[in-house]
Amino acid sequence: MAKAFSEKEKTIIQNKLKQGAKECLQRFGVRKTTVDELVRIAGISKGAFYIFYPTKEALFFEIMSEFQLEVQNQILKSLKEKEDDITPERLTNLIYNMIKEIEQSFMLTMIQNGDLEYIQRKLPEDILADHRIDDDFILGELCKLLPLEINQKKIELFSASLRGVAMTLTAKKAIGDIYFDDVLMILLKGVVNELYKK
Repeated sequence: MAKAFSEKEKTIIQNKLKQGAKECLQRFGVRKTTVDELVRIAGISKGAFYIFYPTKEALFFEIMSEFQLEVQNQILKSLKEKEDDITPERLTNLIYNMIKEIEQSFMLTMIQNGDLEYIQRKLPEDILADHRIDDDFILGELCKLLPLEINQKKIELFSASLRGVAMTLTAKKAIGDIYFDDVLMILLKGVVNELYKK
């Protein structure tokens, strides 16, 4: 039986697991990363791993969710700094920069290798539904800063549309590197302009 950990130990171990998962993601991808490798990096037993996460996929999903939340919060902070100047163009550029940040991070590996889709297949639907609700909440907070009257259905549609645009990262090669950024901007302008429509 795994030993009980203090709150401080739990925090340290969880951070080690997350850091180890990021390293493994770069080296092996999600599918080839084993729980054995993760616990070796964190210095815990395999049994102890399951105190923190029911599966390795849950660990990778948490890392992805935290990164996404961090980027979304950066957008909110940026919008709050100039609340009176939230034009469709400014919002489009902020979201574009968010997607470019994803493109420069470990998330790109997850998306392009099909690891994100793999993780989503492995996770219970209630975890994915909670994640979509979190997305909708953040987008709702963003929409409160806009000079618009936006209902919940429109927020959910906007949130889903942005997830769809972000998934174009999986098709970058098919779209072509030379046109990808332009295509991304066209798609984002369409989504944001639709949001601003009365």
